[in-house]
Amino acid sequence: MREDTQNQMNLKTAEDVRIAVQEKNLERLLACFDDKCEIELFGLKLAGKDGVKKWFKWTYSHMDKIGFESTKTIIDGNVLFEEYVLNGVIHTGKKVKSRQMRSLIFEEGRIKTFRLYMDRLQFADSIAEDFASKLIINKFTQRSVREMLQ
Repeated sequence: MREDTQNQMNLKTAEDVRIAVQEKNLERLLACFDDKCEIELFGLKLAGKDGVKKWFKWTYSHMDKIGFESTKTIIDGNVLFEEYVLNGVIHTGKKVKSRQMRSLIFEEGRIKTFRLYMDRLQFADSIAEDFASKLIINKFTQRSVREMLQ
């Protein structure tokens, strides 16, 4: 019974993160994280609530609006994995869609470790607007799989 209660508490915290990001509510977001938390994305590690603030600021430096569409969630005790589609709008009004995955490790109902995974080239392509940027991203994408196609 205790594990089920723990799972529910952790699911609620994960949902609070989603809502806080969608509503651009930094205070609500910070309340979900442990003081000594760690965020990992793009090979970087951000520490503590200052790291949460940096991630939040970075996210909204690129996006005006963010929504999430969960496709699969697995929770086991203090670990949650979720695949989802991020639906957003960048500053120019362009709509963005990006498949992503997050893993969360909880400690006493707060997030201790947050890892965000996404295809960087796909995400860059979705936010790129000018022809030159799209061309460069397309070249990198082609080169990354060229050997498999030969």
